[in-house]
Amino acid sequence: MLNKLPRDILLSNIITFLDSSSVIQLSLVSKYFYYFLANDEFVWKKLCIEEFNIPQDNAYRIKGWKRFFCALKFHAKVYAWGENRDDRLGLGQTPIEFAQQDTNMHARLRGHSSQVTTPQELTSLENKSIIDITSGGWSFHAIDTSGIVWMWGTMQQDITLRSSQGTVRQKVPVLLQTGNETQRKVRFQSISSGRSHVIGLAKDGTVWHWSNHIMLQSVQLDIDTRVVQVAANWNYSSALTSDGTVYVIPKPDLIIPSEIQNEPQPTQVTTAGVSMAQLGAKDDKIVQIAGLDGFTLALTRFGRVLKLSTLDPVAFSNSPEEHVTELVHFSSTQNEYNDRHGYMKRFITGAFDNFAVYTKDQVMLGNIDATRETVPNRVKELEGQEVCKVSFGDYHYGAITNQGKLFTWGNYSSGALGHGGISKENHPKPQLVESLNDKFVFAIGFGGWQSAVLAVELNELL
Repeated sequence: MLNKLPRDILLSNIITFLDSSSVIQLSLVSKYFYYFLANDEFVWKKLCIEEFNIPQDNAYRIKGWKRFFCALKFHAKVYAWGENRDDRLGLGQTPIEFAQQDTNMHARLRGHSSQVTTPQELTSLENKSIIDITSGGWSFHAIDTSGIVWMWGTMQQDITLRSSQGTVRQKVPVLLQTGNETQRKVRFQSISSGRSHVIGLAKDGTVWHWSNHIMLQSVQLDIDTRVVQVAANWNYSSALTSDGTVYVIPKPDLIIPSEIQNEPQPTQVTTAGVSMAQLGAKDDKIVQIAGLDGFTLALTRFGRVLKLSTLDPVAFSNSPEEHVTELVHFSSTQNEYNDRHGYMKRFITGAFDNFAVYTKDQVMLGNIDATRETVPNRVKELEGQEVCKVSFGDYHYGAITNQGKLFTWGNYSSGALGHGGISKENHPKPQLVESLNDKFVFAIGFGGWQSAVLAVELNELL
């Protein structure tokens, strides 16, 4: 009888309540269900999000969700490379054959390699079920399938040592809230890194941010609607609610080492949020955001891409129409509908000075200087590669595809391109990272002068 029901009724009222085991069993009932379920992207996207804690904004995948689901069933490996003078990569002692050694005597005495030029596995995170990774100015954070977060590197290198616990260097991954005897342990749905802080959306819907790995600080929005996405800007954060309202969140407080067990007062968001209704388009709605340096990129339900000037939250809140620029050449020119919980025809990511806008056929790159007339940068080498996410370091960039390939380009950045250190060349055009060819790369986190990805062995997917 089920095969008599319309496809949309099956998807929205029956399949959506099934777990992966039930979906597989149902697909064995008949050829109809086999072809219907085995190839439906919405079904496998839902299962990835629900069973593996995959963040909604992890990457732009319009196909390949079933293969992605299969990849997540195996324990992903974490790979990192690039600048390592301060042990930010979390590798411990790096084998000399994989590193570009620093000739500085002090670096040699410290016993580590300053530049790691090809991807190296963080064996300390083996079998930890890591499913997403993000990078700040000098650090990394990774989240696992249960919402537990790991951190390594140094969260804050731009302030004096005694002014914040965040200046303490973590040479290997440590659990978030390690040594915290005050707060409850928070499990996260998603995390996002700025330069020296991280913001996270907890599984229970609360919002937290931090600038050290021990003590978190809660964020008080005082709203009735649910937060669906948080995005770290360079030195503050943005949050998006289910009704399409954007809020600007100040950066977390600095906590000095002697007060690390004293939970700080919640960060109060005192400025009003901004929605499309205040921007003269009450029928439209913001469905996704990305944090940049001084700006928040926004995507609307009907495919408009907006650059919101959020550096001054009071001015943005009081006169939002004066602080928005529509990037018309990045926006849809046709009738388009984007649904956070369904099909996204357009998608955005960004960090620091750069952003990417994705559609089924192309990825368009831009930066914070973009105006209404700016034409997107379409990288020829990425055409036809089905790019699902671009990640941005300070001066180097990476893109992963639905097939699990990694391309990098930009400045050498202490080996962060991952092509080896025989010659310290910049690569203005995307180039395949060949050392990962035997792996399926499914998550990427570039930042500063360092790079990281998550991957599984291709032979495990066969």
